Amino acid sequence: MHPELKLQDIIISLAHSIDMVSSFVHQHHLRVAILAEAIADEAGWNAEQKRRLILAAVLHDIGAVSSSEKAELLQMDVEEDHPHAALGAGMLCDFAYFADIVPVIRFHHHYWHNGDGVLVGDDIVPEESFLLHLADRIDISIDPNVWILDQTERIRDVTQALSGLVFKPELVEAFLRASLHDAFWLRLDGCAMETLLHRTLAYEPPIHVDINVLESLALTFSHVIDFRSQFTSTHSAGVAAVAYELAKLKPFSEEKSRKLRVAGYLHDIGKIAVPSEILNKPDKLTAKEFNRMKAHAFYTNSILSELNVLADICAWASNHHEKTDGSGYPFGLDGRSLSEEARIITYADVFTALREDRPYRKSMPLSEAMEALVGMLKPKDTDTVYRLLCQHLIEIDEVRFLAQQKASVTYQRIIQTV
Repeated sequence: MHPELKLQDIIISLAHSIDMVSSFVHQHHLRVAILAEAIADEAGWNAEQKRRLILAAVLHDIGAVSSSEKAELLQMDVEEDHPHAALGAGMLCDFAYFADIVPVIRFHHHYWHNGDGVLVGDDIVPEESFLLHLADRIDISIDPNVWILDQTERIRDVTQALSGLVFKPELVEAFLRASLHDAFWLRLDGCAMETLLHRTLAYEPPIHVDINVLESLALTFSHVIDFRSQFTSTHSAGVAAVAYELAKLKPFSEEKSRKLRVAGYLHDIGKIAVPSEILNKPDKLTAKEFNRMKAHAFYTNSILSELNVLADICAWASNHHEKTDGSGYPFGLDGRSLSEEARIITYADVFTALREDRPYRKSMPLSEAMEALVGMLKPKDTDTVYRLLCQHLIEIDEVRFLAQQKASVTYQRIIQTV
């Protein structure tokens, strides 16, 4: 019997991870979804259209990978078809349950262009994209330092002035009708993400989470962090591949080995809360920067713990910086508390990191990488995971290389659409 997971739980977990990138946009996705829903109601949209619209609204900025980019998006005249829209669509495209919202996110900054914007090449821009763009820009127009009802006329005027060129006129008219009522504006602070998604997905059947669904979901989550930088774009794929190989060599069952591969994909999701300037710094981190970096393991635990089907995977993934002598982070666990599965993720992470290029160094040769690994992890003679890595070093490194090469092709394909 496979466990079940609600789609809204997945979306909430992803949305929380997006909010961690920058305090500039706290609750932005929720407000955009509330605005979009109200305008869609006024325009008479059906339930399925509103479902796509709201789900896309909650995740629409997932491709904005840096704090500076988030800040840029707070400008009303943001670049049309901003690169983050295509990147966000690419991040989500591997998870089947997001298939119908991927094109909505892809074009959510596309202009109406007096009707000519309905086509981009051979692609038809979804109606939901035009309404999402409108709701997004309305929220950006709101001054958080001014009481909302004291600025509604200004926002209505600014929005109406862009009707035709930027926004679809019929949608602007629906906004102008709906926004005449105070409740349209006051509800922006009166709804929780959970309430909105429960209402939207009330009749959505739960997802039966077998290992295939789990791996597809994990791949989607890993894209959110890995695609923030070319230096990390294949890291989780390498860690997942090495963890899977080590698990098979134990030998663990195929099911458990694949769950460890999932943990490898997810182990760094908490880095979404680390500024990209730190992740991509070409020099050694300062003590303050390293303290900020260290927090990622704790945030991995926070994000994954929201999905109850990932309980064991959450522990394996978030404990990958713990050490057997208790000097690791974030919980200071020691050998008595660390599972062998968590140790597999630790070795997979360190080994993969040493064998790949980073902003501050080139990849280490295999022998040098193993020397560095020993210095960092100080394995004992009884450490079975370390012995397995040494005994099968060449084949494990080959598996890592092939997995990262495949991930690089995916990354380049998605980046080329940006």
